[in-house]
Amino acid sequence: EDSLVHRSTWTLRYPSLEEPHISPHHLSFIIILTISHCKTTKQNRYPNPSRQDKRDLMFVVSSLRSALSLGSISSRSLAKSSLLSSLTRSARSYAQVLDSIPKPGDEHYGVKHPDYDKFLSKRGRLYGPSAIRALQPLVSSPGMISLGGGMPNPDLFPFAGLQLRLKSGETIDVDETLLRQALQYSPSDGLPELRDFLLNFQAFYHGHPQDVSPPRAVCVTNGSQDGIAKAMEMFLDEDDSLLLENPTYSGTLAALRPLQCNLVGVATDHEGLDPAHLRSILESWPQEKKKPKVLYLIPTGQNPSGSSLSDRRRMDVYFLAREHDLLILEDDPYFFLQFADWSERYLSLMSLDVDGRVIRFDSFSKVISGGMRLGWVTGPKTLVDRIQFQEQATNLHASGLSQAVLLSLIDHWGAERLHEHLDKVANAYRERRDLCVRLSEKYLTGLAEWRVPQAGMFLWYKIPGVEDTDKLIMEEALKNKVLMVPGGAFNPEGKATSYVRAAFSTASEQDMEEAIKRFAGLLRTEKDRKR
Repeated sequence: EDSLVHRSTWTLRYPSLEEPHISPHHLSFIIILTISHCKTTKQNRYPNPSRQDKRDLMFVVSSLRSALSLGSISSRSLAKSSLLSSLTRSARSYAQVLDSIPKPGDEHYGVKHPDYDKFLSKRGRLYGPSAIRALQPLVSSPGMISLGGGMPNPDLFPFAGLQLRLKSGETIDVDETLLRQALQYSPSDGLPELRDFLLNFQAFYHGHPQDVSPPRAVCVTNGSQDGIAKAMEMFLDEDDSLLLENPTYSGTLAALRPLQCNLVGVATDHEGLDPAHLRSILESWPQEKKKPKVLYLIPTGQNPSGSSLSDRRRMDVYFLAREHDLLILEDDPYFFLQFADWSERYLSLMSLDVDGRVIRFDSFSKVISGGMRLGWVTGPKTLVDRIQFQEQATNLHASGLSQAVLLSLIDHWGAERLHEHLDKVANAYRERRDLCVRLSEKYLTGLAEWRVPQAGMFLWYKIPGVEDTDKLIMEEALKNKVLMVPGGAFNPEGKATSYVRAAFSTASEQDMEEAIKRFAGLLRTEKDRKR
């Protein structure tokens, strides 16, 4: 278990391929599939296993032998291995979804690479590489003398060095070469060293192979919001329809408003987006109307509802995307704010992606610093390159100084300490979640309803008897010095709702209790007024 979860290197490697990467979750997925395959073969679910099936099983077994150093191992001994005791929840989750996995001969079996060109909007097709920006990667080539780019002379910059002081008391001197690189214009997809790190980072946490077809790439953005806005513009015209959760992040709705596309809300509950409703929308879509081609969702610790899409639903959503040829925009800034142990955390949709139809948006804002404005996009290189073209035409690139600070911190910490920091942040937010829930139970029982979130930083209150919380929050709550957000701000159709979002991320224990107490008083007054 320790070798799976607490490795100091970023990768577990298969012996038979050049350099694919696999995450702990992905490895547990393979183990469960292997065991299930053995069992279902015995039960004649596969009456005649193909030669390729048997070859795949042998490949998995040999790969596990190498990766886990378990010595000689057979599928039978694997099924009895003590290793499975650390994967109990994974086994339980995947056992539920095995029947949904396409089998040989099924319509949806095998890889289905999307035709990316058909997903592009009119604007998205017009973006191309900047003539000058295209020269940027060549500037650092050995022996190159550049008279091409209009870059300022770095000798005239007033900065000689940069030192960082951590809360631990440690100091970090930013490497002189890195600082010089960060102070100058740099590649639009990010500093090369940071891009390489992020590819390995994704490989470790999401089983993201670097050599899959179609190949994948990363692009550093000015926070994940920047990447999301660029992707929306790349895919959506005014006559397009976008599938998205209802409710969803208000910042995304603000980015979508100028595009004037049709927003189609998909119902959600405490387990996130409802795949049955998504299927109903897709299968009943009018033939005369342009069918949606993109699904946007926040699968973990969703903003605003705090819900997390169950592993079963993630599989269902991915297979629906394959069936209806959708691209999935996976906005996952709260992935590292999951409150369960690592062996019990949710899979990312990217970790399930075999076709190249998931574009993932990540951010260091919640775990390192919001003000650094560093996010990144991961996805098929063809599409990530187009986001980079937009970056060239708008921002040029994300802050070089922010990238250098992050790289210096990562180099200083190393992989193991970074992982420990991510755990520390998640634990701190879990304690704040627990406090907010206890206070809600103390003061709001009978006045509001809520579910306990498994990730993120939000509690999503339903106020019975109040159909529109806008006035309650924007007038009455403000008068009483309580700041929350009415649910209508997160509704794709702009409709009023009976919900309120509360963030438990920053308020002190004393302030949080006072705020919830004041909110409870407002709800009692409202309840009495309606009697």
